Amino acid sequence: MSVTSVDAARWLGPGAQSREQITGAVCAPMLTRLSWRNWWIAFAIATVLTVLMWISAIWLLVEGIGVWGVNSVIVWGFAIANYVWWIGIGNAGTLISALLLITHQNWRASLNRLAETMTLFAAGIAGLFPILHLGRPYVLYWIVPYPNRMGLWPQWRSALVWDFWAVSVYILFSLLFWYAGLIPDLAILRDRARSRRLRRLYGAFALGWRGSARHWDVHQRMYRALAAIAVPMVCMLHSIVALDFAASLMPGWQETIFPPYFVVGALYSGFGIVVIIAACIRWGFGVQSLITRNHFEVIARVLLAAATVMGISYAVEWFTA
Repeated sequence: MSVTSVDAARWLGPGAQSREQITGAVCAPMLTRLSWRNWWIAFAIATVLTVLMWISAIWLLVEGIGVWGVNSVIVWGFAIANYVWWIGIGNAGTLISALLLITHQNWRASLNRLAETMTLFAAGIAGLFPILHLGRPYVLYWIVPYPNRMGLWPQWRSALVWDFWAVSVYILFSLLFWYAGLIPDLAILRDRARSRRLRRLYGAFALGWRGSARHWDVHQRMYRALAAIAVPMVCMLHSIVALDFAASLMPGWQETIFPPYFVVGALYSGFGIVVIIAACIRWGFGVQSLITRNHFEVIARVLLAAATVMGISYAVEWFTA
């Protein structure tokens, strides 16, 4: 075995040592119905919570954003706190996957799909809160620079405009980054699928992938280029979120530490959610051989470093105030 193979093997448990076993363990939940019971239980719980969210949103739109405590004096409340929390988690998913890819960390293979998928859902949820915070979501299109005869243009000094462009661009890029990395996996599912319908479905999304040397060369160059773009884009996006606060009229919040403070906070919270999702999937689908204790230990070190930076940032914020 090569040095790279030995280094990669240390991230595998004794239950899956060969490439065939690893591929079979990863594809089993998608191609068989043996381990979907836990998934359906989790889906049912998520459905109930989603319905509760829609009921809350309808109540908010009927009663007004005053139910959040927002008024002429308090302009931010529940919506902005949730927006920052969700966008932080969304930022961390792509940042984690991109950084681990650029630094050639072999252990990312067990967690990068979790992080990237988490990004798409978290960024989508985050985008809902500025819309709900408007109070009149049916005029959301006013912040889009569309040509019109009345001369109504976006207020570029408004944080809502910044958030709209930052979140929309980030969701589109994260979707592209997630899908680009998923193409070889979709091809494997296509080749292993038993039904003709699934083979056609996975084959359509695999874009004719055959695993040739040329395909891998083009894919890796494109994938790493996207990862190189992702890192500064994530820092830019969460810096814009931080400027929502730093550019406000709130005394004590005009601080230049906010952008890096928020970026590290996103990394910290994102890794924390990745740990939770990885632990649930590890237990639910029985992939203890693929997501091992080594993965949790190395993430714990990253969390410790991020927590240290966060602690210093909190101290600086309190001292400055």
